[in-house]
Amino acid sequence: MPLLAFIFMTVFTTVAAIAAPSAQDQDVISWKRQLASELVPIINKPELKELATGELQMLYVRFRIDGKGKAQSISFTENTKARPESKVAVYHLIEETNFPVPPAAIAGEWLILPLSIQPKVAGENGSD
Repeated sequence: MPLLAFIFMTVFTTVAAIAAPSAQDQDVISWKRQLASELVPIINKPELKELATGELQMLYVRFRIDGKGKAQSISFTENTKARPESKVAVYHLIEETNFPVPPAAIAGEWLILPLSIQPKVAGENGSD
């Protein structure tokens, strides 16, 4: 019986350890959520909406954030609809943003973020 209890406890603790994210993983998850909320205002800036054609555009931004929350080494991958001007605008908007300082575990690692650039709607901001 003690052997059966030992096997059960070993399996149970192994499964529990795999299922529960570590404190470090939790830090990374919460930081990525905070980062996403910081990016929403960037995506909705008029500079990007002006560059969008009549359709939704996807732009994949690949960048690293240093240990102080500054973006570095920004690059882009695009779908067929993205235009070069939108890359420049997104680059400058991201470069000038102070992001939340990342956990040490991922500081300086590459992040790939999809940005959906919504076209400007007629009549938005008082213009028709």
